[in-house]
Order: sequence, then structure tokens, then C-alpha cells
Amino acid sequence: MAQKFPFLPNLMSYIWKSSNGEIRQKLFQTCKYFFSKHPTPICYKLALGYNDRYVEYYHQQSVIVKCNYLLKFRVERFHVTTSLCVRDSYLLNLLSSFISQIYKCDVKFIEIWNQYLSFNELKFLMGSKNVEELIFNDVHILNVDNSPVPLEDVLAMTPKIQIIK
Repeated sequence: MAQKFPFLPNLMSYIWKSSNGEIRQKLFQTCKYFFSKHPTPICYKLALGYNDRYVEYYHQQSVIVKCNYLLKFRVERFHVTTSLCVRDSYLLNLLSSFISQIYKCDVKFIEIWNQYLSFNELKFLMGSKNVEELIFNDVHILNVDNSPVPLEDVLAMTPKIQIIK
């Protein structure tokens, strides 16, 4: 039986649209209505490319996936809320090929190694403007014409930045 609320549907829609990942997780835990309407799993930390003993590893709301297992990894449309890390990857477009599986990205901590990203992909990852820590190691951010994006344009998307490496 569906839940009935004394609220108008547009109020429920407003609550959903204005909530962040932490609030959405609490809504999922307290009310089955929201998950039935928006079946979007929430991932606290997403780590791609790790060359450790795990092929695919879940711990609470964190996911770690090795490079060679990504083709088999089939979780689509999930929300990454706090941390994104791409390391130890031999695939220079690993993150670019994986972004389509992410529904929303509200991360505060980003660590990316050895990747090529378009400026639009970076905008998607940092679109919430909540990034506080940004670590790039050999990351190439390119415009549509394959010219490099100036650092000033990247920093313009990070008003809350505290640490940059």
C-alpha cells in the first residue's frame, strides 16, 4: 500500500530537489516513499582503479572498484556525496567512461591521478561547488578544441577550497 501524506505532491518534490546527499539518505531511512519515487543509491565514497586485493568492495556506503572490473560493475544512476578518488589506473579515460553512471555528484574531496577529463566532465564533478580538497596528479583537463583549461577556470568552480595539490 502506498504512503499517503497530508502534503501536496509539489511539496514532496521540493523537499527532494532541495536536499543534499546526507538529507536524502535520512529520507530513504525514514520514508519508503522517497526511494520508491527516486531509486537512486547514495554512495559516500567512490574509489576507482585501486590495485588492491578487492575486485569490488562495499563497506557501508562506500564502493571501491578495480579498473579491470569496471566493465562488469553495473550500478547506474547513483549519487556520490562526499569523496571521489581515482588512482592506480592504467586507463587514462577511466573516469570519463564512468561518469555516465553517476546521477549526481556533491563531493567535498576529490583525488584524481593520471586521467584526461573534459571541462564539462569536471563541471559535473564539481558542480555543487562544495569541493574543499582537490588533489590532481597528472590530470589533463581539456576544452572542446583539446586546448588545456587554465587553472583559474578550475579554481572558479571551487569557492570553498581549502587544500589544493
